[in-house]
Amino acid sequence: MLTDIDTVSARVKQLTGKIETSSYPHHASKMANLEKIKATIDTLIKNASASFNRSQKNMQVMREREDQYLENRAKSAKARSERRQHVKEMINSGRGDELYNGGMVK
Repeated sequence: MLTDIDTVSARVKQLTGKIETSSYPHHASKMANLEKIKATIDTLIKNASASFNRSQKNMQVMREREDQYLENRAKSAKARSERRQHVKEMINSGRGDELYNGGMVK
């Protein structure tokens, strides 16, 4: 989109230059219309840039959330593994009965 806007902007500059250097007395509305087009182009560029920046920020937030999710999954998996290892060690050492209290895990 920005490429297309740049193309239009370059064409407007070219036309403006031709009108300004021409010896023919062009109607004043031509320059006024070109100025309006320039203003519209500036607005489009600002809007496109703002939209792109918002998109980049949203992508960064999504990456950070995904990283946090993966980190939490890794921590959870490590904690489960450590609990299983602890239970296994307790059972192997003959202290498995200490793990349970009326069927409820301590």
